[in-house]
Amino acid sequence: MKELPHGKLGPVRRLSEPEETLVRRLLDQQAINNSSLLGRLDSLDVQEMPDGGMGSLYFPWPNKDPRARRLGHRIAELQFADVDGTPVVAS
Repeated sequence: MKELPHGKLGPVRRLSEPEETLVRRLLDQQAINNSSLLGRLDSLDVQEMPDGGMGSLYFPWPNKDPRARRLGHRIAELQFADVDGTPVVAS
């Protein structure tokens, strides 16, 4: 994964298949009904965030300045081990 310049988001693109799988699993953890969002995952755009290569994604919304984003609250979290056994927390 190529590291992005500080403060710069990557180009807009669709979720990759592994990303979509992870987001789907995260949304399945929520107590609220996600059927409409889960049904749109294959059409949502994302941008990679400048996080030192950790894999964070920004979900852009039309007419919303990404610099105005704010962390509200964590809606879901998964903990698992990656292929070499390193603990991972995805939220």
